[in-house]
Parts: sequence; C-alpha cells; structure tokens
Amino acid sequence: MLGCYRTGEANDPEIYLAAVVAVLSDYPLDIVTAVTRPSTGIPAKLKWLPTIAEIKTACEDIAGPRRCMAEWETRSRAQLAERAQQEAPDGKTEHDRIVTGFDELLAHLRRDQTKPIEQFTPEAVKAKLGLTDAQWNAIPDALPDSTWQKVTPPCA
Repeated sequence: MLGCYRTGEANDPEIYLAAVVAVLSDYPLDIVTAVTRPSTGIPAKLKWLPTIAEIKTACEDIAGPRRCMAEWETRSRAQLAERAQQEAPDGKTEHDRIVTGFDELLAHLRRDQTKPIEQFTPEAVKAKLGLTDAQWNAIPDALPDSTWQKVTPPCA
C-alpha cells in the first residue's frame, strides 16, 4: 500500500510505518488484504498518503459488520438455547413428555389394573363401611333419577 504513494510525505517514515503495522495487525489477513489492495482498497480511493485514522476506518468498515453478525449469531444461539430450556425445563424432550403424559393417562383410566390396592370392589366397600350382605343388597344398583329426593336429617 505504501509503495503506491510518493515518498517523503510522512513526517517520520519509521514511526508512520510502525503505526500502520500496529493498526493492520489488529485485523485478520483478509481485511488487511482488502484494505491494502491497490485496485480496490485505500490506494484506489485516496490521492494522498492515508492517515492512521483513515486506515483504521477502512478496516472497521469491513470488520464492523462482521463483528455485528458474530454478536447477532451468539445472541441468537443463546436465545434459542434459553427457549429450548424453558420449553423442556425438566430436561425431557417433547417426545418423552408426551409418552409420560400418555402413560399417566393410561394409569388413571385403568386404575384397577395398575394399583390393585386402590380398587373399590364390593367386598372392600362393605368391609370399609361395615355393611352386612343384607344392607349391601338393599342399596339400589341404578343411578338416581329425577324421582329421587335428597334425604334431609331430622331436626334435633
């Protein structure tokens, strides 16, 4: 890049060259190549020897959008990971949660097959309530209809 300009324009060429190298060393090689290319970089845009600020600005014009894209990508990945954690806080996948839900529903619907201790058989009810066979047989099997009336306790 510096070979494209007249000599003697820098006040102190050694310090200028060191500053240019220091600025360009902060950027990847492809950005340095793009900025220093005679056909499309700084030499094609400026008639005079560029200042250090102009070189840095040219590098940032390329690096800035790349940095923004990388930050956006990082934030997006973090947001997607957070969303996935909120959707499955227990660490289970959606398939696992659906299978577990169906198993629980099946256990609820087939309670007599899953937990024999909780079965309400006539013998278990008679034993729990202390009913005799005669009392048990006196209970009607049909569901109450509109002719049934609620029994009110007698006034004490």
